[in-house]
Amino acid sequence: MRVIIVGAGNVGYNLARVLSEKLDVVLIEKDERVCENVREQLDVAVVCGNGANVNILKSQLTDDTRLLIAVTDNDELNLVACMAVKQLNEKVKTIARVSNPDYIDKPISSRRFLGVDVMISPELSLADKIVRIVSLPSAIDYEEVCIPYGGDCILLSIVKFRIGSSFPARTFLRELDFPRGAILIAIDRDGKLITPKGNEILKENDKVLVLGKPEVMRKIAEFFGSEKEKESGDIFIVGGGIVGLYIAKLLDREVGGRIKIVEKDTERCKLLSEEVPNHIIINADATDLNVLEDEGLERASVMISVTDSDEKNLLCSLASKHIGVPKVISRVSKYEYRDIFEVLGVDVPLSLHQIMVNEVVKFVWGRYIKAVLNLLDSTKEVLELPITRNSKVAGKKLKELKLPEDTLVVAILRNGTIEIPRGESILLGGDAVIVLSPLKDVERVEKLFGCPAGELCE
Repeated sequence: MRVIIVGAGNVGYNLARVLSEKLDVVLIEKDERVCENVREQLDVAVVCGNGANVNILKSQLTDDTRLLIAVTDNDELNLVACMAVKQLNEKVKTIARVSNPDYIDKPISSRRFLGVDVMISPELSLADKIVRIVSLPSAIDYEEVCIPYGGDCILLSIVKFRIGSSFPARTFLRELDFPRGAILIAIDRDGKLITPKGNEILKENDKVLVLGKPEVMRKIAEFFGSEKEKESGDIFIVGGGIVGLYIAKLLDREVGGRIKIVEKDTERCKLLSEEVPNHIIINADATDLNVLEDEGLERASVMISVTDSDEKNLLCSLASKHIGVPKVISRVSKYEYRDIFEVLGVDVPLSLHQIMVNEVVKFVWGRYIKAVLNLLDSTKEVLELPITRNSKVAGKKLKELKLPEDTLVVAILRNGTIEIPRGESILLGGDAVIVLSPLKDVERVEKLFGCPAGELCE
């Protein structure tokens, strides 16, 4: 299967890196220096030229081309590339990165009448994720998945929490009165992923991954969080651009509380005051730490830095941690900076480009991949695999399955409930399993849980 990617910036480069593990990738980029760099770094075909040029696109379309992904920084070019490909071959699916709120008003949309099957705004996707994380004390990552089950859809949340100071020390997992409707599926401790067992003791600053129904996650957040983080305080947003404005609107509608936005551009401040009139707009440069202190940053419950500058975001984040803000969230533009932000103490560093890559991966392998999680120094795909009556694993115990080394069955859905998987658990027809797996092993796992060759799954 061939995929054409237009644009070799941070998003396009990382998409090519991920997708080329499984697919034939062609990358179109107009900057010759960037083209040379990609040729040296990645095993993909590189075409130097305008990605909206019909002749270039036509030359790269083959019988097995299934997808075009346009992810340049130019919305119009992305849309034109998609429209051009649809004119050349209407069977090719198209995805466009779109940032301008005049074109898109929610994270993922569609404009099929224009030839765009999927429009993705990484800015709005980032804002949506941040608001979900802010709404849950001690949460540091959030994904929501819809699992088809019995002709319906079970909505589940996968949330990563940090263990706070108020969590009871030296308590075995088997002794915890864990809220019903959710299960703990993994523990991240000092860079090591641990499978939860009854004799395990959670420690302060451990990170835990929880799967469950969205309405239960508030109880889970209170269960794990620190007392300081549970206290309500102001929410500071540094940067009033597309991301900052969208965050403020969502917070105002869904979370509440007092919001303070720090933005240095005077004209932009006027727009912000019209869009979020009930909150405080501060016309100042947030790198002037006296401004943040004068505005009461030490009383904030959350600080969110989402400017276009990684350096400014890092400076504001570190200042906020030094002052004592319990949760600090920062946008990271350069993917390779994410680990640096985390090492330096930023609670939630979020890469705009990684979010875009994750959304595309879900689209490409959407039959089974329901979410993408960034765990430790790797990425795990969240798979939902139905167990049919004649599945090769039906009637087998989990411990009998020959799973790839880095693959983990984290939950069993049975009769609409979530069950904790154990080695002795027997898989039954009608069940569904939730699996964490690296992208490289997805096809192998899919085959393992599928039906015998030549048979229809039923």
